[in-house]
Amino acid sequence: MSSISIRYGLISGFISVAFILIFYVLNPANIVSNWFSMISFVIPIIFLIYTAKDTRKELDGFMTLNEGFKATFFCAIIVVFISVIFNYILYNVIDDGTLSMLMKEKAIESTQKISNMLGGNSELNDKINAELEKQTFGFGIKELCIAIFFGLIVNAILCLFISLIFKKNPPLEV
Repeated sequence: MSSISIRYGLISGFISVAFILIFYVLNPANIVSNWFSMISFVIPIIFLIYTAKDTRKELDGFMTLNEGFKATFFCAIIVVFISVIFNYILYNVIDDGTLSMLMKEKAIESTQKISNMLGGNSELNDKINAELEKQTFGFGIKELCIAIFFGLIVNAILCLFISLIFKKNPPLEV
């Protein structure tokens, strides 16, 4: 079971890294786009599903919720750590500050859209924009820890749902 989790965790993690790197090289603005975020979210889910499916197959067609959750969450842990560590390297070693600038622009743009939808108080918009301008939008140790923490929480919920779907308890012996 753990070899399945390790295999799919490594494959998913490295595919995610390659995906990020390719789209970063093509155009760094891709990294902050909504479609990119959606695809980046779907890639690990596919491999969590394969982890659950292959784990159940390895267990002769039966898999309890506990077994499924352990297998998928172990896979997710690997993916989260690979992805977060790569993003730390991307933001702090590879990138020259472009991603932070793009993230700041995206945050300001999104905030203005929401504000305009709600009636748009220009004084409030100016205050919010001034606060956003002060922020660095970098990826330091604090952000790394937060990303790992929330990545694990989101993945725990996903793993629970996937495990519930693939759960098949063995028949009771009489």
